[in-house]
Amino acid sequence: MLSMTDTQEAEVSLVIKDKNGKPASVDGLPVWSTSDVAVADIVVDVTAMKGKIVAKGSGVCQITVNADADLGTGVKPIIGFLDVTILGTATVIELVPGPVTEQP
Repeated sequence: MLSMTDTQEAEVSLVIKDKNGKPASVDGLPVWSTSDVAVADIVVDVTAMKGKIVAKGSGVCQITVNADADLGTGVKPIIGFLDVTILGTATVIELVPGPVTEQP
């Protein structure tokens, strides 16, 4: 889980491992996406092993990365997720009056 304000950005890197926790490779470039571009965007570097999450507005979204774990001609999809919460930064205080009544 990642939490940040709507004026921030954060770098994120992929760590791909096998079932024993050892470094592993994937076939081709991983594919990144965000579930809500109004909340956060993802800017991926040329290796597709790093990205930058850029806050767009307050809310919750999920960054997803899909890759192919089969290094041959087949396809074995693997997927990774990161939940992201963007908190709005306070910029205004508004005074809201209640109803006007006579003093006792």
